[in-house]
Amino acid sequence: MKSAALLLVALTAGQHAASVAAASLPLTTTTTPAAEAVGLDELQLQTQREKQQHVPGRFGKFLHITDLHPDSHYTAGAKISKACHISHKKEKKNHGGKFPPISSARALLDLVYGAIDTVLTSELVSQSQKDRKASKNKAGHWGSPDSICDSPPALITGSLRWITENWLTVPSKGKAAQHHPGVQKEHDVGFDFVLVTGDLARHDVDAQQYPRTLPEIYRANRWTMEKIEQAFPDIPIIPCVGNNDIWPHNIMNSGPSAVTRELSSIWSKHIPEFELHNFQRGAYFAKEVIPNELAVLSLNTIYLYDSNKVVDGCVKSKKGKPEKDRDAGTVMLDWMEVQLSLFRSRHMQVHLMGHVPPTAGNYFPLCYERYTDIVLRYQDTVVGQHYGHMNVDAFFVQEDEEAVMDDPTGDNTTTSDTSIHISSLADDLQNDYATLPGRKRTNLDYYHTFFATPSIVPTFLPTIRVYTYNNTRSAKRSFFDLSEAKDAGLQDVSSGSFGDDDDDDGDDDQRVIFPTSRSHRRRHRKHKRKKHRKKKLPRHASPDSPARTNTYLSMLGYSQWVLDLDRANAEWERRHGDEHQQDDDDDDVFSSREKGKKEEEELKLEYELEYVTYEPETLWRAYLEEEEEGKRSYRQATDGHIPVPKALLDRLLERAGVSPPHYVSAEDGEEGSAAAAAPVADDLDWGQRMRCAFARALTWRFSSSSAIPTTCSAPPTSSSSSDAALPPSRAGTHKLRLPKEVKHLTEYGMASLTVEPMMEFARRLATDGVLWKRFTGRMYQGLAGR
Repeated sequence: MKSAALLLVALTAGQHAASVAAASLPLTTTTTPAAEAVGLDELQLQTQREKQQHVPGRFGKFLHITDLHPDSHYTAGAKISKACHISHKKEKKNHGGKFPPISSARALLDLVYGAIDTVLTSELVSQSQKDRKASKNKAGHWGSPDSICDSPPALITGSLRWITENWLTVPSKGKAAQHHPGVQKEHDVGFDFVLVTGDLARHDVDAQQYPRTLPEIYRANRWTMEKIEQAFPDIPIIPCVGNNDIWPHNIMNSGPSAVTRELSSIWSKHIPEFELHNFQRGAYFAKEVIPNELAVLSLNTIYLYDSNKVVDGCVKSKKGKPEKDRDAGTVMLDWMEVQLSLFRSRHMQVHLMGHVPPTAGNYFPLCYERYTDIVLRYQDTVVGQHYGHMNVDAFFVQEDEEAVMDDPTGDNTTTSDTSIHISSLADDLQNDYATLPGRKRTNLDYYHTFFATPSIVPTFLPTIRVYTYNNTRSAKRSFFDLSEAKDAGLQDVSSGSFGDDDDDDGDDDQRVIFPTSRSHRRRHRKHKRKKHRKKKLPRHASPDSPARTNTYLSMLGYSQWVLDLDRANAEWERRHGDEHQQDDDDDDVFSSREKGKKEEEELKLEYELEYVTYEPETLWRAYLEEEEEGKRSYRQATDGHIPVPKALLDRLLERAGVSPPHYVSAEDGEEGSAAAAAPVADDLDWGQRMRCAFARALTWRFSSSSAIPTTCSAPPTSSSSSDAALPPSRAGTHKLRLPKEVKHLTEYGMASLTVEPMMEFARRLATDGVLWKRFTGRMYQGLAGR
């Protein structure tokens, strides 16, 4: 089997000279008893049968990872300023150069002051602080946060191992499980599919010392995909091309080409055979992750990215023009629209995924407008949108210009058509959220949202995101019955055809100031648009669709997990010191570096729960107690929505040193009510205190007034204990008591990720300074934002 696989790779790579070097390198091959027992074709058919038979439970899960950026040249202990690479060039020592010599008296004073500074520093700065300062100057074993360095291969393998050990099997439980025994159910682990949104090769940040080459890029992609495939066997994996998966980076023309042929070879297990033609012409494809139910469109957003200088920016082509002469972005968006129409006719839902997020600051003006228009016209079919590239945690609201033109205020001006010169993505998002219309004036047919997910590469902190979705099949029929009854376009409004555009995009070069200097992190630019008449195209929107209401296949929320790299690196140093430093002469780390069993056992990481979007009762469902004949028992219903494996929550509670959240009766909760009536945090201003006082007096619910801060003790849907999150049978009689140490995990408190809750959350962020501060801290810094 090994020889056959190598022969197949060699034959594929022989189609173009650029990949011969990459294909000739030995590949990491793994054989299983099943693979040895049957032939390759039979094994593939068996795998397909297993995938077709796989039916998720009532609440499904899927994983999103992005921007892994493995770097085979990464060396622990190297200087971070050198991209965590060992320099092979001798550095010239500075012996004073042209600076004039200083006097002996001045030199003596400098020595004295230096000694004083040393003494004061040793007395005032703790040893841990000094160690932390020293560690920031060198590359850590697991990676270097807040730096220009890419990911060491150990971070990739360690992260995938943590996922498989905690999400694909029942994870080991902490000591807390001994005090709160409960039967671990299989329904809280496992994924239905995995999204990998590109950038599986390193950046070109050290071009002089280690310039990127096309064979190395292919080799890094192949190595990373093999590791992902080994971690998630028999689970649908959907990759997409990133701007650093090609050479030169950001530059890609239409195919077929050497790049599309090589990527089709690397991703051959994940591209349906009937989609190979589409993939080889443009590196995009469609895949059904739940047959006849749910599909994913993997888009090549490099064709839409305005840093790609070999495409025309989605200009409209003349009728009859050969496809090879048409703009690559236009061809892909035509294909995307046809696919959405076909899937809609089959009553299916679709997730869109790509590398570069569809913002005005990233896309060509025409690409941005047409992509947004297609998504909004197929709102009842597009259930989610997932992107990477920016390495930050953010969500964006898409708004059709018809919503602006129909605004009864008469202003007809929003952030969509106003050029705002601001200095950061955070400020831009806050402007977007603040200018959303009020709830009563909002026509939800004109809106959608998409997510930019943080990366594994430690630009800030390595991050992993796990989504859950509603798979209650009983709700499916009712929605599609309504859809068929209303399917005469549902909404027939002005939208659609795009031709040559003379928009003023003179602010294209405005850039955001980010903590690091990688060129792809650019401002969320706004394009100025001229309002002109367009041909009417049908709009497919329905309040009963999964994007609008919590029904079959709706996204319910996600849990976000981050890795505290400083602590992980410190633990590694404590255990191993310098005995496991990477050999800087081993350039072929992707294909030749194998570790012993003992060392692999030690390569364990521990990601921590940063936050969830769920309501408190949803996250802690496994712990919530019920009274049965005077005895307490744990709610572990097989059909309950359990977004996080209970064993992971056990370990979280153990680290925090607190008991699990639980219900208390109204009598038992009097003490908590008295505490709730106490003054709020000292850091609130007078106006916030007054709003909190009115909220408590009038027993307002948080969701009814976005002007009330989340720190108020009135019953919000987010972090504090309340009756709002309780089922009807418990409302007014029981309260959910949350330990202070875990309240921040559920402060977003959304019932689902459908359009209306997401827009309401955006309004809350625009008006609540405390929540906004938390949001922006998480946007850039992960754990540091707490």
